[in-house]
Amino acid sequence: MTSRTSSRPTTDEEVWRRRESTADKSSVYWVQPGGQIVGDQTFDAFSHSDNRLREYTTSWKNRSKNSELTVWTAIGITISGFIL
Repeated sequence: MTSRTSSRPTTDEEVWRRRESTADKSSVYWVQPGGQIVGDQTFDAFSHSDNRLREYTTSWKNRSKNSELTVWTAIGITISGFIL
């Protein structure tokens, strides 16, 4: 596994790379149940095998206090603008 930070400072990611070894025959199977609803989308079931996958990247958003402060400041200014 290799960790690296993306170009966006609010996002971290990890990169997993498969070793080029014939002795290690591990496999990963991704199985996702159907009927999952996210927002207004419904996702069907699917499965995926990693036979040809050599690199897998996961990323997630960092929760920073600065971005929360910016959002609440913008909300406060907007509400003040409507009141005045």
